[in-house]
Amino acid sequence: MKLATKALLCAFVVSVCFFVLTAVFPDPQKSYIYTSTFFAVAAVSFGLILTFLNVHLIPSRLKKPPKNASPDQDFSALLSDRMQRASEKNTLIAVLMMHLNSEDGLPDRVMQKAIRQELISVLHPEDITVIQDNGDFVILLNDIRQPESAALVAEKLLRVIAELTDIIVLRPVIGIGIYPGDGQSPDDILLSAEKAMYEAEDSGLKSYQFAHKIMESTE
Repeated sequence: MKLATKALLCAFVVSVCFFVLTAVFPDPQKSYIYTSTFFAVAAVSFGLILTFLNVHLIPSRLKKPPKNASPDQDFSALLSDRMQRASEKNTLIAVLMMHLNSEDGLPDRVMQKAIRQELISVLHPEDITVIQDNGDFVILLNDIRQPESAALVAEKLLRVIAELTDIIVLRPVIGIGIYPGDGQSPDDILLSAEKAMYEAEDSGLKSYQFAHKIMESTE
């Protein structure tokens, strides 16, 4: 029997016993004893319930990957968690890696954070956006049904960057890796997306590139 169930059962039994005792022995001089006993055991039961919540439920919520994680979080662990969830739900996830080229050099950290907020505004709340140490952006799309959905999101992101031309002129390139087709581990997916990103940059023709298209062209 679970701890919470035991605590609730204990509280119920004490309540029943208290009412039975007060009905059988309605002596006012002893009523305070029954009352004190009741509240003491009820307090213990309540404490057990709180202990159960703290030990079992609250930590599990803290382990849940947050929406739009900040750059300093362990993205690989987060990606691994989402990959497992996708396997259980029989869906796909996509990793989009975006590099921003500019004649004025890479955007500084303040500009990167501002760009990240613009990207988040067009993403689903469950999608994740992080900034790598090298200034590249990594976007994790959860529970997609087909790779084409990632292409639609990539086009949205490109439009967002294009609308920033009044602030800074940027030429974005995006590589797209799809789980499970482009890798079975977080490192494999990230590497596939990175290779696709550089392929898109080298071609000079496309603003985004799927990793599996590169594999097909080399076979």
